[in-house]
Amino acid sequence: MTIARSRPQEIMSALLQNNLSMPIINRDIYNIREQLRQQNLAGRTPIQALINELKEEDYIYEYECDSAGCVVYLFFAHKESVNFTCQYSSVLLMDCTYRTNKFKMPLLNVVGITSLNTTFYSCFVFMKSEDEEDYMWALTHIIHLFEGISKPGIIVTDRELSLMNAFKPKFPKETEDGSSSEWNTFLAKWNEVVNSETEDEFNKVWQTFLVNQKNEIDSMVAAKRIHFPVFAHNNQFYANVRGKVSSFALKKINEEYKKVSRATVQNPLPPCSGSFSRTMGLPCTHHIQHLENSQGLILEDIHMHWWIQG
Repeated sequence: MTIARSRPQEIMSALLQNNLSMPIINRDIYNIREQLRQQNLAGRTPIQALINELKEEDYIYEYECDSAGCVVYLFFAHKESVNFTCQYSSVLLMDCTYRTNKFKMPLLNVVGITSLNTTFYSCFVFMKSEDEEDYMWALTHIIHLFEGISKPGIIVTDRELSLMNAFKPKFPKETEDGSSSEWNTFLAKWNEVVNSETEDEFNKVWQTFLVNQKNEIDSMVAAKRIHFPVFAHNNQFYANVRGKVSSFALKKINEEYKKVSRATVQNPLPPCSGSFSRTMGLPCTHHIQHLENSQGLILEDIHMHWWIQG
């Protein structure tokens, strides 16, 4: 029941159902769990046990120890996550959780965004602290994921000054700051992993959400390729991009398209600021107005982040 993440109270209730006279309290359950945890660790620290697991599984990882042999940095990414990162490399979200895991180390979470506007886990870095030098170590290894491909055009952070300062030499032209509502969902799923009490439990939870992530994105890409938005079926303006661009991007374009349709001589489009195209990588109303009078929308009018791969 421990592997199934049952709470101590639930375990005790199950035991008492079979034997009401059993002399057991909640503390006994906690003590037995701790004994199992120490047995699984076999004299290793939790972070050392994690490294051993990464060696046996399909992960890319790097770590560094101090003079006493204690792990002070650990970077790791599953190979499937690396593939997703290479495929959707335009935007990265980075945030650090502060000692909220059993390893008692800050954890830098790196998340990417697909063309469907969904997120995936790119990589993770445990660090000894949250100083600029620690983030420099992390970014040095994160940047290796982009060897041979373009670096992210946008990196979103939570205004952590040490992290932002570390960006300057590593990503001099790509940084942005802001926030994302995706983090609550991400952190809830990630906490299921870092709160695992045994190695077996960790492996089970970790593999489950990695497989679910890949299957979810693959199925959504396939679905988006088949189910083209209704508004674009009979509109020749979208003919050149059918099945090639995500429906999320097309819906955003269609919102701009409607603004063009509503514009009149008496009520023309406002002056172009260029902000929509810069932030979204999609054609704005003024660009659409020009395209509508020429060849219609083509793939090159849309940033490749929104292209459906494969």
